[in-house]
Amino acid sequence: MKNYSIYALSDAHGMNEKFDEAIKDILLVKQPEDKIIILGDNIDRGFGSLEIIQSIMSLQEKYGSDNVIALMGNHEEMFLAWLKNRYNTLSLHNGGARTAASFIKDAKFKMNGKNLIYGDGLFYDSTFEDKTKDVIGHILQNHAKEIEWMKNLKYFHEEGNTLFVHAGFEETPTWHWTDSSKDDMVWKYPAQMGYTPWNKRVVAGHIMTRELNPEWIPQEDENNIYRNKDHIYIDGGACSEIFGLKGQLNILQVKIDGENETYYDFRTGNIIPE
Repeated sequence: MKNYSIYALSDAHGMNEKFDEAIKDILLVKQPEDKIIILGDNIDRGFGSLEIIQSIMSLQEKYGSDNVIALMGNHEEMFLAWLKNRYNTLSLHNGGARTAASFIKDAKFKMNGKNLIYGDGLFYDSTFEDKTKDVIGHILQNHAKEIEWMKNLKYFHEEGNTLFVHAGFEETPTWHWTDSSKDDMVWKYPAQMGYTPWNKRVVAGHIMTRELNPEWIPQEDENNIYRNKDHIYIDGGACSEIFGLKGQLNILQVKIDGENETYYDFRTGNIIPE
């Protein structure tokens, strides 16, 4: 059996500079047989959602979609729901206005002489409502390739004894993980702890690790990767600086040596114990 590594990251949330830096670091050590898995929530809150999508698409074109695997997150689902029904504004209230801004920044949508979606606006603005039909039309016409790519994102990926997913699975002992709903896979909350019923490890994002790491750890470590037995959470709150907090884009490295899988914090090189 071959030996290789998987590099997993999640919840970049429009922070394209952090995303580009993480990918650059991975590519410095990536071997041809290694894989990159991106667990969703690439969009919203930060300014670079479209840039991240296009970066992932370029990586897939270069290395193949079997070696660069992108998964669906709840923020991608919300954004697609808004594109389908402009009155479904849940995305816009959760950072989606900045995603829309990244798609239309070269277009001119103005109201009362002001930009309809403006760079310093994080949340949905009431003036946006009157023009959403035009904005959505622009996005669908000019970025059909990116939207189609988003629609076709996978909900989970199985690699050896590890399952990669945005949020989690319904861990009913008599169920297979594929019996979980798509809602579970992108929305599951709170975090699942302990061992899975399937003798599999689950790597997820969605829940910031600062919510999971114990209070006694040093503050500078609160965004580090968290593990509880079979469950590993990697969302380091990359977009937290928007809210005046510290955050980071974690990278989990899974080293596969035959049937053995070992989990590392790529930044520190430390093994992540159960």
